[in-house]
Amino acid sequence: MDKSPFTLDADAAASKSASDHTRASNHAVTDALPFSNRRSFEDAARGFIATIDPLTIHREGSRRPVYDLSGLDFLAGSPPDTVNPSLWRQAQLPLEVGFCERLPFFADAKMIDVYDD
Repeated sequence: MDKSPFTLDADAAASKSASDHTRASNHAVTDALPFSNRRSFEDAARGFIATIDPLTIHREGSRRPVYDLSGLDFLAGSPPDTVNPSLWRQAQLPLEVGFCERLPFFADAKMIDVYDD
């Protein structure tokens, strides 16, 4: 199978550590915002019915994925010092991929948007 578009080559994966300024700025964001408030995650999970497993969709007759979220598992943890914690949190919100009931008898596919002609 082709590698995930989220997989970094060895040079890109060998990132630099955060500068003192970046580290201090990101810690200031953590201290200033209410990260213990999980309401956004509760709202995002409301009505969740089921997911697809694996989180990869292939074009019929091809092994090449047209949609692949399997490489986003790294977002489940805490942000590294190099990433703004608020942006990391925003990236985590849509990770509950699957089908959600929005109204009685009305469900939609969350984070699944594939058009194949």
